[in-house]
Amino acid sequence: MDLDLLLVDDDSEYAQLLSRVLRRQGITVSVCNDGRQAIEAISRRRFDLILLDVTMPVMDGFTTLHRLRREAETPVIMLTSRIASVDRVQGLDGGADDYICKPCDPDELISRIRAVLRRTKQMMGRPTTYNFGTHRFIADSRELTCEGRQVHLTSLEGELLSMLLQARGKPVSREAVALVLQDRALDVFDRSLDVHISRLRTKLGRDASAIQTVRGVGYLIPSGLQEVGL
Repeated sequence: MDLDLLLVDDDSEYAQLLSRVLRRQGITVSVCNDGRQAIEAISRRRFDLILLDVTMPVMDGFTTLHRLRREAETPVIMLTSRIASVDRVQGLDGGADDYICKPCDPDELISRIRAVLRRTKQMMGRPTTYNFGTHRFIADSRELTCEGRQVHLTSLEGELLSMLLQARGKPVSREAVALVLQDRALDVFDRSLDVHISRLRTKLGRDASAIQTVRGVGYLIPSGLQEVGL
């Protein structure tokens, strides 16, 4: 398998073992021991796929995933010994392409890698467009139009709208949005996120109600939107 893969895991022994298994399949493997190293690595080099451990010091896998998604759309499979469904949901909703518990069967892991690559290759070159109300949003370029007229969004507003649309039908927590958009935990008294939401709603005009507030949780764009591949 001609593949350039990045493995991110703070367990050095497990990373070495898994690297040997993958290299026997002809896969080129680079190893990082924490999330910050991984973010630096993808800024310097393009990888075909990332295997990302969840439980790491300094920066855990979920936070690393949010940061990675700001830099690249590289396919990500999360590796973890945590089997709770809430963890799987958090990883998948955060942008992971698959989720597998470790220690994992080598044959299953290789199969999962192949399946993820097949899915992502099929999607390449097909920007996703969301139509809601009188608006049309192209996720790849963060371009928003209303009845054919362009609506100017700041880069932060574009990221925010993209995140809500990708998770449509599921609430996105305030903390998750803050980490992605501002790269920091949200202070209990911090109202800046509400300001950004308010400005985005203003720009959506009569479609402002598409962004709903879920009390005590975060924000939601309902499912049922029309999504098309250009």
